[in-house]
Amino acid sequence: DDGGNSAPLNHLRRKRTGSLPRSRLIVNTKVGRYDANPLHQFDFSYDTTIQSIQRSLERMNCDYIDVIQLHDPEFAPSISLLKQETIPALVECRKRGWAKA
Repeated sequence: DDGGNSAPLNHLRRKRTGSLPRSRLIVNTKVGRYDANPLHQFDFSYDTTIQSIQRSLERMNCDYIDVIQLHDPEFAPSISLLKQETIPALVECRKRGWAKA
């Protein structure tokens, strides 16, 4: 989830006249860090990861994201959470065609 920072991409997509196809753009987003409040800043759960990617796709008006990055994984409560929830959510997104990497 880009936290609302997709305006540059939206502007670029509106401005292009077909001379720059989507396949020529590399779209990235991050998941895992969502809030400025330290008590609610991070969420690496399966459901939140999936929802975050869905919101990014909608906000950026994309069918897929080229690269999804894990934002600050060192702040996850455990490596087990990343292995059991976050990574499977990212794999599911690839299976659904929402992400390339």
